[in-house]
Amino acid sequence: MSKKTGHRQATRPLAFFDLDGTLLPHDTFFLFANFLIRRSPWRLYYLIPFMLTLPFFLMRWVGPLRLKQSFLTILWRISEAELAAICRAFVERSVLPHIYPEMRTEIERLRTAGYALILNTASPDFYAQEIGRALGFDKTFGTRFHVSPRMPFWQSAAGPNNSTWQKIHSMHAVGLLPGLDALSIESGIPAPIPRSSTYTDSTKDLPLLQLAARGFVVHPGERLAELAATHDWTIMHPEPSDGKMPGPGAPIKQLLGLFSI
Repeated sequence: MSKKTGHRQATRPLAFFDLDGTLLPHDTFFLFANFLIRRSPWRLYYLIPFMLTLPFFLMRWVGPLRLKQSFLTILWRISEAELAAICRAFVERSVLPHIYPEMRTEIERLRTAGYALILNTASPDFYAQEIGRALGFDKTFGTRFHVSPRMPFWQSAAGPNNSTWQKIHSMHAVGLLPGLDALSIESGIPAPIPRSSTYTDSTKDLPLLQLAARGFVVHPGERLAELAATHDWTIMHPEPSDGKMPGPGAPIKQLLGLFSI
């Protein structure tokens, strides 16, 4: 059994949220591609590095950070100001309309109850921050990339892929987890933080689920549903805003810019 560490009581209860598959039924990575390509169809050609890298990712020869970098060639030559405007429009037109109504209600319930709301995602930080602001989160964490006055062909990362244990490292680095000792994979899963909740759809967030006193899993797969039963986590099945869950072909349509905004 992993070693546990103690916590000093947080001044406010904490609620940790994943993004893709948790707050909305889509992967924002593909929604972002769809938005950019519908805006500038010729940018589809800038995804050739992503298409070439994807098979190696599926064979686990390259990691998720390299895959994200190959995808972000789609931003080549976009200015910093233009990227900020694109992210605002993307969130308004392609993200907010797809947020599960039940999850919006849950966010408002927690806010009213005095929770500090934390959005913690592996998605690129430059648009994740905009999503966090639009939904009223107190703090947002994502995978960080350097934003240049003019975006280069190959985007350099400003940190590791913000997934699994890195999500906890990211929060600990800014003092968000009071009383928590420095963490590493070897130091084990910390004891649950009192008055805290985690919301996710993925087993990749098991560290976040074990960090919180209460767990909520959204449309879980078989393994996560089994873990939810074992750990007494609440299972949620929110309905999409348009009443339809996206089909298996949705990511391909989005990568080609064929998904209706």
